[in-house]
Amino acid sequence: MPRKLPTRTTLNNHLRQAIYTQAGLAADPRARDFLPMTEAWEGRVDDVFRIQRLALRAEVGADALRRVSNNGLDTSCMAFGAELGLKDKPGTEGFRLFFRNSTPSRFIKQALATQVGAVEAWLGTTENAVFERHRATITTWVQAARQALTATDASANPIGTWQIARARLAEDMTRERDGLWAALDERRREQNLPRDWPDQFFLVESSDAKAEDEEEQS
Repeated sequence: MPRKLPTRTTLNNHLRQAIYTQAGLAADPRARDFLPMTEAWEGRVDDVFRIQRLALRAEVGADALRRVSNNGLDTSCMAFGAELGLKDKPGTEGFRLFFRNSTPSRFIKQALATQVGAVEAWLGTTENAVFERHRATITTWVQAARQALTATDASANPIGTWQIARARLAEDMTRERDGLWAALDERRREQNLPRDWPDQFFLVESSDAKAEDEEEQS
């Protein structure tokens, strides 16, 4: 019997398995008529590849947006704090209005969601000339950071869809491989072929392929 494919089997591994079995069946005239049992395998893997790409776009895109917007927001807050400090020293009422009892360098070390919430509150300020000079830049970056937080939350859905699709693929491929092996074993008995004849049509992973899969999963 072919080995069960774990739910975390990589798509490259699924593709190697499918190609190997199809090529093996095509090469043996005694098994060639079983090829239709495998004709959907590569297409099924391709479908899950597409789901994976959508998940990667969502996850990696959100990561990039979060990092860039966080850096932009930090830079704009530091620039504002530096100019504000020339007028209102840390600890004074004017400075605390924006940075509370913190300093700009400590303020930007907060969790991004906390920092965004605090900076969004700044936008309601209308009577600080220093802030008005920085308002446009700060507004741009705090809006981008809010978008990044929203994108990060939203990326959980396609990631979950991808994980479910990969697990279902492993279950379906295992079931169909078992069915193919059973059909091949029946042919073996009919034609008095060697006991291990069906096994040759299923790929036994090399150590290099296993290492590649482990690296892809890490």
